[in-house]
Amino acid sequence: SFCVDQLVPLLRRERWAIVLDGAEVVQHEQGEWLGRFVHPELGRLLEELASEPMPGAVVLTPRFPLPTLASRFHAQLWSLSTLDLESATRLLASLGVTGSPAELERAAEAAGLHAKAVELLGTWLKHYHEGTARRIDRLPTLPEDPNASAEEWHVARILLAFQETLD
Repeated sequence: SFCVDQLVPLLRRERWAIVLDGAEVVQHEQGEWLGRFVHPELGRLLEELASEPMPGAVVLTPRFPLPTLASRFHAQLWSLSTLDLESATRLLASLGVTGSPAELERAAEAAGLHAKAVELLGTWLKHYHEGTARRIDRLPTLPEDPNASAEEWHVARILLAFQETLD
């Protein structure tokens, strides 16, 4: 509480940026508290920062909703569930994956265009298949799980590919 009380006035005066990538690790995962921050003072800090204009910005990348920030006037929430096809193929290329534009597109689509799945797929292709996009044919099959999101399913499938490839 003391830290929040000291930080907020300072942050109202200074230029700053805070990035909390993967914020879901500090959020409640289920129930009535879904999306709320486990540490109440972190939640309070973010709510205070979203309560009036500030010379800085907070960027959060959680999988869970942000219910206490959704109603704050100075908070903007965007859902970025998947990449567009061009961004996904460029991510694969930046990881060293090669192939025709159509092969890169098929690889990106095999990862569901989800950023983490595309990154994992690109890493797997680069390290174990000379970066060849057409090697997505070596991805294992994985039964659909009704309890998993599309992103979780794609990531699990690629992690299974890593598991099967590694000793």
